[in-house]
Amino acid sequence: MRRVRATFLLRCVILACCVAALVGVLYLGMEAGWAISTLVFVAVLWLVGIEGGLLPLAIEYVVVRRAARSGKPVSSIWFVDLDQQRSQAMESFHDDTSDNPTIR
Repeated sequence: MRRVRATFLLRCVILACCVAALVGVLYLGMEAGWAISTLVFVAVLWLVGIEGGLLPLAIEYVVVRRAARSGKPVSSIWFVDLDQQRSQAMESFHDDTSDNPTIR
């Protein structure tokens, strides 16, 4: 499996989705008439999920894992292919040091 990392843009989108999900839960709970239990649930979910970073981390893990398993190229504005990045750095190093065999 390839090594893939989420870009900053994808992390921002994931965080916005988490906040939108919490607002949606808050809205649905308030509409249902469960004000106190909804506020407590959303407060705990906010502290553990958002402030602790667990909810965005879990979503990012799932999205990155699916991208790594796909057979498609993953280098885009959403993902960085770490294996491809490393091979490009090694190729650049070999090109830069081709006339100096003692460095290799």
